[in-house]
Amino acid sequence: MQDLIGYCRKCSQTGESVNIGQAAFETMINLLSNAIFSKDVVDPYANSGKEFKDVVWNVLEESGKPNFADYFPLLKRIDPQGIRRRIGKHFDKLLHQIIKGLVDERLEQRRKSPNGSRTDFLQVMLNTSEEDPQAIDRNHIQHLCLVALNFSTLVKFLICTAD
Repeated sequence: MQDLIGYCRKCSQTGESVNIGQAAFETMINLLSNAIFSKDVVDPYANSGKEFKDVVWNVLEESGKPNFADYFPLLKRIDPQGIRRRIGKHFDKLLHQIIKGLVDERLEQRRKSPNGSRTDFLQVMLNTSEEDPQAIDRNHIQHLCLVALNFSTLVKFLICTAD
């Protein structure tokens, strides 16, 4: 929230207009990412996190489009507009590049400083994985992080339409 206030203050001092939609979107992403990864993934002052922001935006945009397959069940398997296919590509990128990178980064931090004390979602999952590797593995952790980013509705959509 401090970043949002600072961004608005900076814009007012320089006479720039504040893009409220963009600022709210970036703040929402950072609030979620802080709870999960203890890290801001989007910087309102720079282009950092652009890839993450773009993927999230594309998933939301695609999921909001009207889909003929929702009205004509025979079209579900065909996916005539390609919406399900595009959402799947965005999820793959989010899961296998971005979230995997964040998990890799945390594992590297843990190797360098094993006594680091973080109490976020990812830390709890990694601790659980260390205690019982059979119960939860890295793949599970990445998928749980994806769901924790509040994409559970879209994940359900992909799972339900995959048959």
